[in-house]
Amino acid sequence: NTNTNTNTNTNTNIPNTPSHTLNDLEMTTQNTSSDTNIAKATSKHATVDQLSPDDRYRYDRQLAKERHWKSSEFAVGLVEISFEDEIRARRDPRNLSEYASSTCGGCCDCCNPDVEPGCGCGCGTLLSGYVCRILGGRRLGNMLVLKETVVEVADENDIEEQVPLSSEPSSRTRTHTTRIDYVVGPFWPMYLFVTWPLVISVSGMTLLSALPHKHPFVILAWFVATSLLFWSLFNVGCRDPGILRRRSKGSADDRWNDRALTYRTRRAIYDTDCACVIEDFDHTCPWTGTAIGKNNMLYFQVFVSHVFICLIVDILLLTNAV
Repeated sequence: NTNTNTNTNTNTNIPNTPSHTLNDLEMTTQNTSSDTNIAKATSKHATVDQLSPDDRYRYDRQLAKERHWKSSEFAVGLVEISFEDEIRARRDPRNLSEYASSTCGGCCDCCNPDVEPGCGCGCGTLLSGYVCRILGGRRLGNMLVLKETVVEVADENDIEEQVPLSSEPSSRTRTHTTRIDYVVGPFWPMYLFVTWPLVISVSGMTLLSALPHKHPFVILAWFVATSLLFWSLFNVGCRDPGILRRRSKGSADDRWNDRALTYRTRRAIYDTDCACVIEDFDHTCPWTGTAIGKNNMLYFQVFVSHVFICLIVDILLLTNAV
């Protein structure tokens, strides 16, 4: 079930880092391809001030993106600072050459092998811009963070021992970090406007037309199975799939990922659709809108199993076989 377009990793040879794999070396220059013209322009001028207005605009834009990228505490790729920035950049005539050859499409093209990796969802970018403006969410890679909490940790690597910032102060020295509470993936429009309507419509049809006058045990079993289906679908699509926090140090078995500027374990993969490193990455599921990794794999397994259970039960109830 693994989406092969999302398993690309990039490594470069840097001092005091472990050996790198062949797959990591294939994408070494991806992060610098967008500013090739700027590099050529700056080589012809003594200072940046001598750049043409268009080249200076692209230089400043690229510089702002790189500063924001390097300052993130999460292992994310180099993308626009916000979805609104990307919308404005795509509409700006000065960036026409940058986006003219892009094969990015909508959610319907998410399984198309010809779609450029890292696009995410074209319509999702537009909708995410409006959601960020209304709900105050922020961009993290190609993912949309809906709610996050500032927490205190005793150690920067002790992420599990998190204490809300409003709690009683501790005698130990603590540092502040960010905990992601709710986040949706790049294909969230398909998750919200296709998957949920399908699940709700079939379950609602069964509830209204087939469940009345059934045995109480059948009704109870249906409610339990359907509740688990709804609960797992919400958690797999809206919870953090396992976005890796950026690590400046690694063990001998870790690999350096140049696209996210972090050390990663062997099972932590850079997902080009989500534009971030996901721990225990399995695949990107358009039906749930996000990547499947360490933190939402259990929810995904519950969801998939209950889809089949509820589908069979609903068919039996609708055909009066039960």
